[in-house]
Amino acid sequence: RGEESSLTYMKLCFNPAKHSAAVIRDLFFEKKAEVKKAPQKQAVAQEERPKQVRPAQDPVQKVMEELSQFRVFGSFESNGDTVLFLERGRDILVVRKGDWIDGKFQLKDISDDSITLWASEAGQEVHIALDN
Repeated sequence: RGEESSLTYMKLCFNPAKHSAAVIRDLFFEKKAEVKKAPQKQAVAQEERPKQVRPAQDPVQKVMEELSQFRVFGSFESNGDTVLFLERGRDILVVRKGDWIDGKFQLKDISDDSITLWASEAGQEVHIALDN
């Protein structure tokens, strides 16, 4: 019995029931064709607005805004190599000298009281003091 029902389903799948494609309309209700008129365009002179040009943001200011998202919450030193732990939102980054952060900042130097980064967008080094 199980095989018969599965065969029936397969037959229905491969040979679906044919439906009429005829459009059935009500013979007792005569619908008049609606003629829609296109709205007439009124010649209204549009005021030309001068394009607002945003002043270009200072690259150093942009770099500082991006770096303000990071928080240094620790470091580790082993065999003269210092590892820095950075937090950005829910992300934890473990970086050491020479590493790139987001492809924009390269960690150049880590000292007890500051870190030095190369900001590629600004084309200069950025020194950040660490609060001890």
